[in-house]
Amino acid sequence: MRFYGICFCLLTVVLAVLPLLPSGLGEEQAGTTKEETLLAVVDNSVLQSEEKTDVPTLSQYPMGKIQHFSIRNAQTGALETVSVEEFVLGAVCSEMPATFHPEALKAQAVSARTWAVYQQLWQKEHPSQDLNGADFQADPHNWKGYVTEEQAKERFGDKFEEYWSVLSQAVEETKGQVLCSDGEPIAAAYHAISAGKTEAAEYVWGSALSYLQAVDSRGDELAPGFEETLTFTDSELKTIFSAVNFDDDTPSWLEIVERSPSGYVTEIQVGDLSMMGLDFRSALGLRSSCFTITHDEAGFHITTKGYGHGAGLSQYGADFMARQGSSYAEILSHYYQGTELCSW
Repeated sequence: MRFYGICFCLLTVVLAVLPLLPSGLGEEQAGTTKEETLLAVVDNSVLQSEEKTDVPTLSQYPMGKIQHFSIRNAQTGALETVSVEEFVLGAVCSEMPATFHPEALKAQAVSARTWAVYQQLWQKEHPSQDLNGADFQADPHNWKGYVTEEQAKERFGDKFEEYWSVLSQAVEETKGQVLCSDGEPIAAAYHAISAGKTEAAEYVWGSALSYLQAVDSRGDELAPGFEETLTFTDSELKTIFSAVNFDDDTPSWLEIVERSPSGYVTEIQVGDLSMMGLDFRSALGLRSSCFTITHDEAGFHITTKGYGHGAGLSQYGADFMARQGSSYAEILSHYYQGTELCSW
């Protein structure tokens, strides 16, 4: 199994995907063509493929000392300095609909703040040349990772005052709070919709993390777009995987070899090539690596469950839990096992 690091990169927080909901959860927009879909990598949070040997400690960088984040604009390459809470507000606005339950919005605020703090500490120890000194990258123009108040005004229109107030309250009520494990900020991964159960980190990035284990998230099954089916003709599949050798037995071109305990495909045989489920998902622009495959005269029908890599906080799952009476602290404790809220 390939081993990957835990360093996040906001540029890949929904590559080439347009928001379905007003505040940009990273869903496909209605009417997206298959050609556009094939180019998309639909993740709400993707960890950078980079070897990791240690985690920055708060004793090295005491909490409270971090007051700003340096963000590289994916469109212009310019570095922008944004205060911690300004970033968190813009991140929640871009990542979760303002119509979600306030407790879910608070959970998202803590997750976004934690992720950004973790990323800054990581970059201090292992700076990435691609970021040119920034803590992470975002694409505000396309509502990916972070947006400004002016952008929110433009998109929300008459609803701006109402929505911005709700989002601001969620951020204010969690101000300075991050999730910690053994006193250190965690790599707070999150995604849109799980497959009914979240995925353990080891099946996504190759390294196990005690706080990113598979947990029940059955409320996701009620989420819009929980299941989606894409159809690829035989010729389309051969074009996408042009370097792969296929035999004459067309139905056997795709064979699921292994799944994780949560049901996500970890290995699939594509012609004469063995692939990771996540790589297959990326190649076809699937919403999730939890999928089933059927074949008939029309081609290959691939039905996915969920949206995103499946690890950490499920955003729709958080909203479901909140509407069942769970507090944001309970939501976070559920999705990030064994963590605790630390004050800034």
